[in-house]
Amino acid sequence: MMRLLLLLLLVAPGCSGSDTSVGGGSPFVGSYAGSYSGNDFGSVTMTIDVGGNVGLTATSSLNGARYSGTGNLDAATGSMTGAGTCGAASCAIAGTFTPGPPARGSGTWSSSIGGSGNWSVQRE
Repeated sequence: MMRLLLLLLLVAPGCSGSDTSVGGGSPFVGSYAGSYSGNDFGSVTMTIDVGGNVGLTATSSLNGARYSGTGNLDAATGSMTGAGTCGAASCAIAGTFTPGPPARGSGTWSSSIGGSGNWSVQRE
């Protein structure tokens, strides 16, 4: 019993109810879901790994098309930039993430053929 108590005392100081990070100590790591709007609109999902790599998929509510892209998140500033494909066009995305809880991100997107709009996501 004394060993269990000692073990709990050694482990407990590392626990915190206010820790908003998920894996790797970054407050942004995880899966996100949300929407985008503008010339096109629909749903968007993003994943962020411990290296700040962002993967994203958007699904158009207008025509059901799926678009994909990648980006990079600077954990120190929360800023994210990325690029992807929007059908035959290329797209650029930019935005800012805040650690929360829950962590959130929002920003803008634009297409090489003139479309543009906004997006927002929240960590699931």
